[in-house]
Amino acid sequence: MRNCFLIIPTHNKESLIEQVFDGIAANLSNELNYKILFIVDGCVDKTEIILHEYTNKHNLNDNVIMLFAPDIHEIKSLNLGLEYILDNFHPNDDDLVFTVQDDCVIQEPNFDLKFLDLFYQQTDLGYITWRLGCNLHSYGGKLIESNFVESEFGHWSTAKIGPKLTQIKRGTFAHTEAVIRSPTCVLWKRYKEVGFYNEDLAPCGFDCHDMSIRMNIAGYRNGIFALKYQSDVDWGSTREKPQTKVNSNIRQIFDRNNQHVAKTYSDYFENKQ
Repeated sequence: MRNCFLIIPTHNKESLIEQVFDGIAANLSNELNYKILFIVDGCVDKTEIILHEYTNKHNLNDNVIMLFAPDIHEIKSLNLGLEYILDNFHPNDDDLVFTVQDDCVIQEPNFDLKFLDLFYQQTDLGYITWRLGCNLHSYGGKLIESNFVESEFGHWSTAKIGPKLTQIKRGTFAHTEAVIRSPTCVLWKRYKEVGFYNEDLAPCGFDCHDMSIRMNIAGYRNGIFALKYQSDVDWGSTREKPQTKVNSNIRQIFDRNNQHVAKTYSDYFENKQ
């Protein structure tokens, strides 16, 4: 039986983490072997307690793994989960690997089987999101995004904010050059071929663009599969909105990472022209 791994980094999400957990557990098909890996990253609230209580209440101890990190943020947390999978489960090339942010509540029944079917139908897929995609080019040493495509369940579509975009309906798949999480789904083989998330970009920002470009260079196609989930701009992504060291410097971090990706893949962008 094929394996299905889910990696969920979480930081101080006591108000939402049970809904996130329930969205995953209630909508898995149980037709695949699955492991849910929570990366409890620097939590000082009741997030860990809530995860333990839900796991015990629903008899999920054989399916749930909690890893702990000292507030390392999302990129390193995702790699911690991927490295744990590699070291402990010897995954097969065709195993599914989902990443889910702790502000995303999945509402799509049997979402694992729907992705399994998608990968059967299109064997050249790389980095697949449920949310948002765009085209990329480089100008003046910076990465420029354009031609946004978003699931009807995405932040911009539901809140009617953001740039002009093409919206795709539930169950629709659209190819895009780059994708932005989350949730995402990737075949383990792709991570094995192109590598894990680029920690030069830690703690956060433009790592999805970096991963998307690596998939493109390897000959794979990225895209959006619009399955149902709920999220909200006020839920705070993987960090709550009150100021932290990362949040207070987020603009500078994103600007640095934007330029880093543009410089790293200058040949990629030159070859596109």
